[in-house]
Amino acid sequence: MVAQEITLPAPDLVRRLIVDGTGPRGGQGMELLTQAAGQLFGATFDPPEHVWLAFKFSPSAAGQAAGREFLKRTHLRQEGRDPEVNDNVSPAQVEAMGNWGVQQKGAYNYLKTIKQPTLVVNGSNDVIMPTVNSFTR
Repeated sequence: MVAQEITLPAPDLVRRLIVDGTGPRGGQGMELLTQAAGQLFGATFDPPEHVWLAFKFSPSAAGQAAGREFLKRTHLRQEGRDPEVNDNVSPAQVEAMGNWGVQQKGAYNYLKTIKQPTLVVNGSNDVIMPTVNSFTR
């Protein structure tokens, strides 16, 4: 969502666009995003970073094993890391995602103004952003 919003007013700053686990403004089924995200992000995970296992990786043994390996790699770099997200961030992010998902007539029109080569990546059964939105243009 943020990458799309940067590309629109400043297309000269973006050569290529990669969007991962997102959808267009007002995408199909995204008005329910707040509920889905609220359930997921409202749950308690021990340790907290296991939230990633719940929505970035399938519940299969292989998926969860891949997720745990991913989490190990995320902590290899010790310098130049972004600060850890805290509990104050999630409510604001969930609200912003819900606002993004509100359907309006002509909501997809802005997609035609994005001229950069774009790679869209989503899971086959995304629990936050309905996968069907990966095919909208």
